[in-house]
Amino acid sequence: MNKMLAAITSAMVLSLAPGLVHATVPNASPETVAARKELMATIKTREMLTAVLAQLEQQMHREAEAGADAAIATIAARPDLTAEEKAEALEKAKAAVKTADADVHTAISDPTLIDYLIAEMGHAYYVNYTVEEMRQMTAFYASPVGQKVQRNAPFLIKQAVELSRWMVMSRLPGRLPEIEQAVPIEPVPAPR
Repeated sequence: MNKMLAAITSAMVLSLAPGLVHATVPNASPETVAARKELMATIKTREMLTAVLAQLEQQMHREAEAGADAAIATIAARPDLTAEEKAEALEKAKAAVKTADADVHTAISDPTLIDYLIAEMGHAYYVNYTVEEMRQMTAFYASPVGQKVQRNAPFLIKQAVELSRWMVMSRLPGRLPEIEQAVPIEPVPAPR
């Protein structure tokens, strides 16, 4: 999995309000429910979300640590604070990261989260695809080529995101050398 998938899932997790659950779709025929369920199983939605949420938790931890490091540097550079005040502020920053990590872990490890996300994703399939289209997708993703598409998708997405980031950043005047050093583009080998 990669940062892009983590970002997508993060956006999903943070944007979905509990009152907006579409798990039960009015007027969904048993045939529709069965087709959606088979598609979700074929594309291994539960496994993918489990991996994405684990990546999301790691990414959010790294971001919290980076924020804490920036806060620590800012605190250390403040000449108006005494050594005691700096030590107190540093402890508060470290405690905030620990609390944020615990909160993220609690939210991500909630056993109902994946079920909720699967229900929401299932609703998206219901709204956007017919029963026949879901059956065709299931057949495709069950095929060897469909399995390869699933294996390679994270790598292709990561490469597209990295290239897009670099292209956008390269258009910021005067920042290209700094950007190239900070955001190197490295090819991501896709599994065969």
